[in-house]
Amino acid sequence: MEKECIEMYEFGFQLSSIAPYLTTEEQIRSSLQKIAEIGYKAVQLQSVPDEVEDAVIRQALADAHLDCIALQVDYPDGFGEDPERAIRRALTCGCRYLTVAVIPWDVDSVEKLNAFAVKLN
Repeated sequence: MEKECIEMYEFGFQLSSIAPYLTTEEQIRSSLQKIAEIGYKAVQLQSVPDEVEDAVIRQALADAHLDCIALQVDYPDGFGEDPERAIRRALTCGCRYLTVAVIPWDVDSVEKLNAFAVKLN
């Protein structure tokens, strides 16, 4: 039974775990290629600096034959001020999801969380 359940899933790689290796275009290409060689088919994009052009990331993903499932951004670290930037990157890279991992620290009650969710949507 366990083996059958595991076979139903596809596993992806969360790129934030290799953030130090995603700072330049060449590192991104090399890192994505290595991830594909390990056997991953999907990734969650995170930790690539804004200075790296989205088209470079898209091409590196295509060259490695990797599917970019999601882009993860932190609300306090830029998304709150410029959500369009993250949306453009997510669209360019073919992401199906745009996720937010860290919300503002002052969202500390159910009421504030509900208001934040409305704002985010």
